[in-house]
Amino acid sequence: MKSLKAKSLAIFLVLGLLNLTAAAVLLRSAAAQRSDAVEINLAGAQRMLSQKMTKEALMLLHKGDPAALRASISRFERVLRGLESGDAELHLPATTDPEILEGLAGARRQWSSIQRRVGTGSR
Repeated sequence: MKSLKAKSLAIFLVLGLLNLTAAAVLLRSAAAQRSDAVEINLAGAQRMLSQKMTKEALMLLHKGDPAALRASISRFERVLRGLESGDAELHLPATTDPEILEGLAGARRQWSSIQRRVGTGSR
């Protein structure tokens, strides 16, 4: 009888450890996904901002508000910097993946080229 209790206890402890391990893995995965969701959301915001800046630049031809365009440019630049090197306020960790860094470097080159053409300067 003692042997049965000992085996049952051992099985219970092993299952408990498995559950704790699974919970730890799940929590770590959820934390990583939260960061991914922020990055995806901000990358989508960048696309929206690029379209908004185009509209605002065109509106300048018809007496639009240059302050609105400057604000959009500033936001675009901040998010791009945050995606590249992190931004605590935007909840963005620094990017370490070489493939993502390469893509962001390409975006940075294109953005710098656009800034030079429209005379807004570059970083």
